[in-house]
Amino acid sequence: PAKILVTGAFGNIGCAVLRAVAHRGDTPIGFDTPSPQNKKTAKGFRSYPTIWGDIRDEAAVDSAAAEVDAVIHLAGIIPPHSEANPDLAFAVNVGGTENLLKAIQRRGIGKRLVFASSIAVHGVRPIDAEPLRSDATYAPMDHYSEHKVECEEKIKSSNLAWTILRIAVCPPIKAAKGFGDLAASFELPAEEKIEICHPADVGLAMS
Repeated sequence: PAKILVTGAFGNIGCAVLRAVAHRGDTPIGFDTPSPQNKKTAKGFRSYPTIWGDIRDEAAVDSAAAEVDAVIHLAGIIPPHSEANPDLAFAVNVGGTENLLKAIQRRGIGKRLVFASSIAVHGVRPIDAEPLRSDATYAPMDHYSEHKVECEEKIKSSNLAWTILRIAVCPPIKAAKGFGDLAASFELPAEEKIEICHPADVGLAMS
């Protein structure tokens, strides 16, 4: 079985990825910050190894990536929090990705990196727009999508084996519990054409 490091393991999509990787017969290794919510979520994944750390900590990331076969990189700060605190979001989203690229490259090429990007890198899509292609131009519209574009470019210019998946709207299945969850629904323009993904489908695609 392959050892797969999953950053941002205890978020909405991270939990689905852990399950999907394990279902394949591989060993998921969760990497996430030790927040009270993450520790609570991690109790449901006790059978998988967990590494607590901060994606902004280069040493912690380097250690976590040392003995794994591949990395699925989900860790990041999303809207509306990324727009309320852009400096922190940049440090996590872009700085964290840089730390991960350095860590994998130190261990030699061959390890695949699967990166969770976002459909937001293409900006607002009018209802009558043609379906997007993977080579569509970038049109970031906020800090979050700008961060994703920068991360994509850094990954593409690396010497790693990589896959970038641009995820559409992927809401948690559980009901919204706080202002942050509710506020996110107002970030999307009413006239935009969007598609909704189920977290389990995204987890399957990434695994």
